[in-house]
This record gives sequence, structure tokens and C-alpha cells, in this order.
Amino acid sequence: MKRFRVGKSVAIGGSIALAVGLLVSLGMLLSGEGRTLRLGIQLWAVPLVLAAIVVVGVLLNDWYRKQLAKVEMTERLAAEDESRKRHRSFVARLDHELKNPITALHMALPDVENPALAQAIRSQLDRLASLISELRKISDIEDYQLAIEAVELPEIIQEVLETLRVSNREVFLGFPKARPLPPVAADRDLLFLALYNVVNNAVKYSIPGATIEFRAFVDAKNVVLE
Repeated sequence: MKRFRVGKSVAIGGSIALAVGLLVSLGMLLSGEGRTLRLGIQLWAVPLVLAAIVVVGVLLNDWYRKQLAKVEMTERLAAEDESRKRHRSFVARLDHELKNPITALHMALPDVENPALAQAIRSQLDRLASLISELRKISDIEDYQLAIEAVELPEIIQEVLETLRVSNREVFLGFPKARPLPPVAADRDLLFLALYNVVNNAVKYSIPGATIEFRAFVDAKNVVLE
């Protein structure tokens, strides 16, 4: 059995309305008012009846507002769930559509005569495949179990910068040598993706010839990246 709960302000308002109606009716009764209306209701009871009607109206209005809020919440949750489903479907389709071209390019690498170029292409294809996998992780982040491990930040930072240098020759990406950094507990793939997105955005909004430096240092018990 569901309990009907009312807000504090509604309860106070209803109590005041009933108290006023009761006091007025009691005053009329004590003054000797005993006339009876055509409906068979004595005149002294009218204020009390009106107060009860007001209380019922207030309660119904409060109930209606709560029901409306529940409907809006249900619709919003349904819309968010549908949006997540569409996003997951898009990521799954993207993953499927890109697998074949990546595989085909890997198979064509032996035909590349320049070993350095072949290695660079192979590295970027591997990174692209990894990025797709990481994108899938993010799309399923609610169900994804983080693979926490001890991660060496300098290695991740260098990997991010090297990945971006291949496609961004007009911006200088630097990582000044700093004091040794302690390993951090993190999901390596998601950490790479987070740092990649930050630096990639910086590259996008930098003018040709600009320098972007990635710094890392220890502050108390934390490792700070900037």
C-alpha cells in the first residue's frame, strides 16, 4: 500500500486552513448561531466545510504536481537511455566499419619500401585501433571495470606526443625532462585517451609555429600535469 506524503508547506497550509475554519465555526456556535441553510447544513458549519474544501484542493494540487514531476522524470530518463543506446550503436558500427580498412592497410605495409615510413604507418594504425577500442570503453563506461595498474606517466606522455607529432608538423610539442615521477594507479588506456584529447585540443587551437609544452611534477602526494 502506497503512502501519500505531502510537503511541509502543504501540511502547514492545510492545518492553518482547518484551524481557521474550526475557530470561526466554534465562534459562531458559541454565539448561538443555529440557522440552517436550504441544503440542511447549519450556518455555523459552513466555515469548517469551506476550510475542508480548501485543504482537499491544496492536497490534490500537491499530488498533481508530484505526479507531473514523476512523469517528466520518467520521460527524461527514457530519453537519456535512448540517447545512450544510439551512441553505443554508433560506436559499434564505427568499430565494425573501421576494422576492415585497418586490416587491409596492415596487409599492405610489406609493399612500402621505406622502412621508417612503414613503421610510422604501422604505429598509427595500431594507435587508431587502440583509440577505437578506448572509445568503445567510454561508451560502455557504466558497465566498464577499470583496469587499474601502476602507470609510468612519462611513457604515456611521450606516447601521446609522438602520436600527435606525426599528423601535426606545424606545432612543436615538447616535454621538458623533469625529476623522476612516481607511478600512478590508473587505467592506462583511459589515461592515454584523456591526455590525448587535452593535447589534441591544444594543438587544434594553436597557430602554426606555436610551442606546446607538457609538464609533470610532484606536489605533496599528488602528481600534477599541466
